[in-house]
Amino acid sequence: LDAMQDRLNGNDQLFVYYSGHGGRQLVQEENGERCAESLITVDGQAMLDAELEQRLKKLSQKTQKTIVFLDACHSGGVTTRALGSTMPAYTAKSYTPPGQSCNQPSNILTRNIVLSKSPGTGAANFVHIAAARDSEVSLDQPGHGGVASQAWLACLAGAAKDSVQVWRDA
Repeated sequence: LDAMQDRLNGNDQLFVYYSGHGGRQLVQEENGERCAESLITVDGQAMLDAELEQRLKKLSQKTQKTIVFLDACHSGGVTTRALGSTMPAYTAKSYTPPGQSCNQPSNILTRNIVLSKSPGTGAANFVHIAAARDSEVSLDQPGHGGVASQAWLACLAGAAKDSVQVWRDA
């Protein structure tokens, strides 16, 4: 992200794609303790939400448009519906350090109706697409990759079908 920051000139359009593990952990802040979402780096370190937010905000200030697509647990977006027995085998893409108490995803056993603060920089040129809400896991199909990435690729390839039905008065 640092190298990208140095290369942007203000006229660029930026697409950031991450498919991997996301996590949650307790962090201490001035206002107390909170569960922080993170992306897990290639060396196994957690890039916390606050750091990622700050870096993405800096990037979006140097672009005409920034689109971020995160296919990871706790990435702050759409949900995966309950899976029936006819679905292929899936595994959660979540990692929480041992001994952490904020690791219960809301889409495993229960659903939380309370709306949380929306993620994102707030910039008009910034779009955030995520595979899961902050409290949810995303799914990975072994041998095929993340379900969100599969859906994105199907859409780009023209294989996605619009399921919206238009009702007209008779």
